[in-house]
Amino acid sequence: MRNSGSTGETRFPEFSRPLSRADGDIDDSTAETPILSTGERGFLLSRGMGDNNVPFCTYPVDERCSMTGQDQGKKGQSEEIAALKRRIRELEKADADRRQAEKALRESEKKYRLLADNSTDVIWVMTPEGRFTYVSPSVTTLSGYTPEEVLEIPFEQYVVESFVEPVMTELAAQLGKPLSERAQSMQLEMQQYCKDRSVKDIEITVSWLLDEHGAPIGLQGSTRDITARKKAEEHVRILADLFDISPLSIAVHDLDGNFIYANRQLLDLHGYSREEFFTLNVRKLDSPASAALVEERIREAMKTGEVKFEVEHIRKDGTSFPMEVVAKPAKWGGKDVLLSVAADITERKRALAALWESEEKHRLLIENSHDIIYTLTPEGVFTYVSPSWTALLGHPADQVIGKPFLPFIHPDDLDVCLEALQKAIEKEERVTGVEYRIRHIDGSWRWHTTNGVPLKDASGKVVAFEGSCSDITERKMAQEALRESEEQYRLVVENADEAISIAQDGRHKFLNRRALEIIGRPREEILETPFLDYVHPDDREMIAERYRKRLRHEHVPNVYTFRLLAGDGTVKWIEIHVTPISWQGKPATLNFFSDITERKQAEEALRDSEIRYKAIFETTGTIMLIVEEDMTISLANHGFKTLTGYSREEVEGKRKWTEFVEKEDLEIMIARHHLRRTGTDAVDNSYEFRLRHRDGSMKNILLTVSLIPGTKRSVASLIDITERKRAEEEAKENHLCLLSVLGAMTDPVYVADPETYEVLFVNRALEEAIGIPEHRKCYEYLQQRSDPCPFCTNDRILGENFGKTYVWEYRNESNNHLYRCVDRAIRWPDGRIVRYEMAFDITEQRNAEEERRRLEERLQHANKMDAIGTLAGGIAHDFNNLLMGIQGYASLTLLDLDPSHPHYERLKRIEEQVQSGTDLTRQLLGFARGGRYEVKPTDMSEIVKKTSSMFGRTKKEISIHRKYAKSLWSVEVDRGQMEQIFMNLYVNAWQAMPGGGDIYLETENVYLDAAEAFSLSIRPGKYVKITITDTGAGMDEKTKERIFDPFFTTKAMGRGTGLGLAMVYGIVKGHEGMIHVESEPGHGSTFEIFLPASEKEVLKERKEAGAIAKGSETILLVDDEQMVAEVTGELLSSLGYRVYLAGSGQEAIAVYRTKRNEIDLVILDMIMPGLSGGETFDRLREIDPGVKVLLSSGYSIDGEAKTIMDRGCNGFLQKPFHIEQLSSKLREVLR
Repeated sequence: MRNSGSTGETRFPEFSRPLSRADGDIDDSTAETPILSTGERGFLLSRGMGDNNVPFCTYPVDERCSMTGQDQGKKGQSEEIAALKRRIRELEKADADRRQAEKALRESEKKYRLLADNSTDVIWVMTPEGRFTYVSPSVTTLSGYTPEEVLEIPFEQYVVESFVEPVMTELAAQLGKPLSERAQSMQLEMQQYCKDRSVKDIEITVSWLLDEHGAPIGLQGSTRDITARKKAEEHVRILADLFDISPLSIAVHDLDGNFIYANRQLLDLHGYSREEFFTLNVRKLDSPASAALVEERIREAMKTGEVKFEVEHIRKDGTSFPMEVVAKPAKWGGKDVLLSVAADITERKRALAALWESEEKHRLLIENSHDIIYTLTPEGVFTYVSPSWTALLGHPADQVIGKPFLPFIHPDDLDVCLEALQKAIEKEERVTGVEYRIRHIDGSWRWHTTNGVPLKDASGKVVAFEGSCSDITERKMAQEALRESEEQYRLVVENADEAISIAQDGRHKFLNRRALEIIGRPREEILETPFLDYVHPDDREMIAERYRKRLRHEHVPNVYTFRLLAGDGTVKWIEIHVTPISWQGKPATLNFFSDITERKQAEEALRDSEIRYKAIFETTGTIMLIVEEDMTISLANHGFKTLTGYSREEVEGKRKWTEFVEKEDLEIMIARHHLRRTGTDAVDNSYEFRLRHRDGSMKNILLTVSLIPGTKRSVASLIDITERKRAEEEAKENHLCLLSVLGAMTDPVYVADPETYEVLFVNRALEEAIGIPEHRKCYEYLQQRSDPCPFCTNDRILGENFGKTYVWEYRNESNNHLYRCVDRAIRWPDGRIVRYEMAFDITEQRNAEEERRRLEERLQHANKMDAIGTLAGGIAHDFNNLLMGIQGYASLTLLDLDPSHPHYERLKRIEEQVQSGTDLTRQLLGFARGGRYEVKPTDMSEIVKKTSSMFGRTKKEISIHRKYAKSLWSVEVDRGQMEQIFMNLYVNAWQAMPGGGDIYLETENVYLDAAEAFSLSIRPGKYVKITITDTGAGMDEKTKERIFDPFFTTKAMGRGTGLGLAMVYGIVKGHEGMIHVESEPGHGSTFEIFLPASEKEVLKERKEAGAIAKGSETILLVDDEQMVAEVTGELLSSLGYRVYLAGSGQEAIAVYRTKRNEIDLVILDMIMPGLSGGETFDRLREIDPGVKVLLSSGYSIDGEAKTIMDRGCNGFLQKPFHIEQLSSKLREVLR
């Protein structure tokens, strides 16, 4: 309302300007009384009306009452006085009305303040920046903080961190909506910190406070503790999860066979979704052969109470499998049902697969490895160590196998070893580069590095860890000497109490620990970001200018302050001491700085309390009432309608609260209502009752009530706890169901109190095995101990591990059976946390897993052989790139030299050495099994003839006999590699005949049927067969089995590498063929090579012309190796070509887009980081389908290179190449 003489609108005190000089409470004795002007006061006194006759006010006098002057007649004076008196009476009445309104306002404020102060919910008001300006006293009950403490805590520190951003985002989104679309208030769930740093679940009801222009000026809301509700919900979820994590299938169905419940294991086992499964009848799962048996067993279960039987079930895909079922009748919602617990017993009835072949070969490979090969159980016990263990560490293998690995490890390295084993076993990840010390038998410690992988059984479970380790002691000794010298300096700087940094080129180059704490950001982020980015915008120019002047050696203050933008979003004041230094040969600054932040933000003035409390009353999530002494509800907020179905207009001043209470609760509540008004403290302020909704439904309510001081009225808050009650009832019902299911399980189950160790429950299986516990401790009952078991799992399932399942294994010494135990902490109906444990006999399963592990070990050995081949291919690629540089620069130098120059022949010898290196890489790629350079249709008789003639000219003591097939089929091979394998076989034959002998060579066409091809591990079809037979010493069976293994040799030390026949085998396999050997001691050896026949015609080899062909076209050269790119570019320039260089696929695409009209050919490297050669080729084709591309690589033409060639690449150039090869290939592609 507005007074005629006021200058503004009267509002509630704490949300606007105060009404009095003190705290907003107006007292009649001190309220300001407006004063009349001097003229008005003199006019009244001249008419005989003193100060005591009327309260003087500043309200303006009506113009009709303002006549003065001695010349007026008495009649005029009488009229003026009468009018003035009427005006004064009007003013007196207005003043009395104002005083009455102010009194009502004070009472209203006290009422709303009491509402907030007595609410069970926490009522609060907050600024848009997240600072609390008011918090009701109930915050102490909720969080342990006093209201004054909360006012000092920012919102983002009061709430658990992960909820801050989502809440702020939701509030901002609501504010961004048009006014007509905004919700009156929002309800959000989150978690908050208590004073003791515990966490509670809360629900807040919040709305924006807006000024008269619609701009946000704050937030108001209420907070409710929902921790109990969340725990009830968690209890229900845990019970459901408990069934779902059970490895057994659990189901409930009625007597007609319709499913009421099924756990996840049952659904997964049968292949149905939950929706599909509940449309089925139990008889749908039974096979026809089991149907009659199942019906009989159901009747038996209903009659005897429990039955156990085996049945065959049908999956969704039609396959069948055996199950063992235990069924028991029970009640479910008052209805007769059948509980069943079943297990898949397929593993029990399935025979172990036959052992794989070639176990001896893989065992020998490990035993001859220089590195230590070993296997561990998941618990870290050695099950195997290779002979290298004894050679390197001195311990005999029989003193290691069966022992834990930990006693051999240096105490300081135990954690890293355990972490690596845990990573492999639990996370199923590969372990690489783990470094640790192993004790030598002489007591010294040897540094090793290990790599390893987890081994799994057929079900995917990790059952062992296999690794290899290498001795790195010498390397570690060198590293340690360097580290000790650096450690002393680092300790001094890092542990300084003052922040220290070095700045150079606008960035921090070094920061100690204290500097990181002040800046509040990760070290990597700070080092990569210009330091001005962390300076307040208003201070950046000052900092930058001083930094520039200091580097120019101009005078600037060495000590100054600035504002820092810290990582937590705050602004900190920093005092810095700067000294110019030289850092790594460049100017820099050494900075010492400290945090001198002072609090500069003043507390905002409190808003008008009336608006706050009224808004709180209306927007709180709690239903709030004001109740008169006669039980009439005089005030209710908008939530009352949701709770009862009655609007506030129907209730306020018209209905009593007794009309909404369930009759059984009414008498005690009325008694409490009257007792409360006697002033006693013996009446409960908070209790539960039942409330009737308008529609007749009943709700459970938590009531908190207290008297308004000095009155007989009370303020009450009501919380609907119906859902919480329902959840508690469901939890009890689920608990009874759980006990029924656990009791029916065939495997032992028990529940114990982790604090007292008292056994609370055992199922029938455990009772039959051990007996009834009779209130005994679990360690007495299960282990016959007098104290708790040392392997007790309480610490692994309690505390922060609550709700997690812990699985462990235990071997029973009495029957030597192995059990897998599943432990979990759950909440018992009485509220306490208990330990639940199931035990499964896995003896048969573990025996089967052990056999499977042995098979997997052999597979791992085979994979290692492939890995060695892959390594060889990578080495060959890198070596070819190195040779390319040497070859290129040699060719360039030869171009500028006359053949008579003394260096000309030396350079020619360098080229010959490069060719020898190229031959070596050919061997490596051959060993890589699949590394072919250039594949052409070839007549193998010509290859055999050429190589044998060359060999025969040098070994006159050997007689060579040849037999070539007529019309021999062609084969697609790398001719150079074919020559390699035959020369290796000839040399092997010659070495087996030291006194001379005969070699028989034969080529023929053969067709292998399925049986013949299977025996050779190749596909059926047409093959060219090449046979090489010698009359040498022959081989025994053991040698014959290993002749193709890498590094295996029967020659004396220094006379053989053991790679020759491994290379032969790799090349033949790379050509999708097979090599077979027959030999006996004293009867020579026969090697048979089978190569797939081709329909293509044989291409005659053309010798390269010695002349160098030049050109004038433009070429884009793409190679990520700088040396290769530079030398190839010079070769191209020497041949007359214009060259654009690109160091990556991305750069090549960019160059081609802008220069495509100039570029005639692209020379493209195949292996590049980022965009690979294949991807670059495809992108070039998208830009220009007609682009000419010559592929170049240190790898062979197989694999990715072949796929690129098949997509239309114009040619392939193998690195290293000489200038004649390059010029010839260029003219061939550009023609």
